[in-house]
Amino acid sequence: MWTFSSLDSIWTSEARFWTAVKMIVLTSLMIEPSWSASFSIDASYLTSRRIVIPSTPVVQLAGTLFNPPRLRMRGGIGWLDDRVSVSAFVNRVGGVTDNRMEQSLRVGGQTTIDLTLRIGLGAGGLQGGTELAVAVSNLFDAMPTAIATSYAFATPYDSTNYSVIGRTIGVQLSRRF
Repeated sequence: MWTFSSLDSIWTSEARFWTAVKMIVLTSLMIEPSWSASFSIDASYLTSRRIVIPSTPVVQLAGTLFNPPRLRMRGGIGWLDDRVSVSAFVNRVGGVTDNRMEQSLRVGGQTTIDLTLRIGLGAGGLQGGTELAVAVSNLFDAMPTAIATSYAFATPYDSTNYSVIGRTIGVQLSRRF
């Protein structure tokens, strides 16, 4: 909604328009009584624009630097039996446009792969007893695309959308009782 201040002839609010499409697909297949497989896809597509004053041009927000990217996706596959569980996920954050300069530049997106392995030790497998889990996030140590900066201590990547934390490995030993 537009509001106009007659005291100083300045527009005091802006109009923002958002459109989002989200898709989630989850399925699980029991292959045999002792093991199963699962598949998942989670994707979203976003468009947005802003108008500060009716006489000014429309400004695109989604897909531009330091604003949400248009596309985010996560897809995975998993396998589970009585003693072992393995899962792998691919994560994609779409690229954005750096429009801070006169000539816009395309900044590449980021794709990471995460893996998890769980092993049931002793009696009861994964349903009881002791469990060992190993998880690797960002398996191939993907880094965000560098962007131009105007001063030495500026962050050289879009920290709003991309993580600079590289590969992480976690190990967990747990006991149920």
